[in-house]
Amino acid sequence: LSKNADATDDDGGDNGHAMQPFFEETALEGAAAVKAMSIEERTRRAMLAEAVEDRICNHYDDLEEILGQEGILPESEEEREEITNIAKQIKVLQNDYKQLVSGE
Repeated sequence: LSKNADATDDDGGDNGHAMQPFFEETALEGAAAVKAMSIEERTRRAMLAEAVEDRICNHYDDLEEILGQEGILPESEEEREEITNIAKQIKVLQNDYKQLVSGE
């Protein structure tokens, strides 16, 4: 996993995070369907999507912290297991995010 130079001190909520392209592309894919929704539904989904974005960014940052600059897997079985768990959580959250912003 590589990290944008702009994201070094990012808190996960601003542009520049390494996950930002995923968020933007996914939102663009569902823009037409979301546009057809009521204001209330769009607002609800936007608030939930923002919370999911924050969680994804936090998990991604945790993952990068464990892997370090070189992205080398740690020797510790416990740390490797933690990496696997974080990656699985990110994947689940990405699917949740896709559902929220796709208009499904």
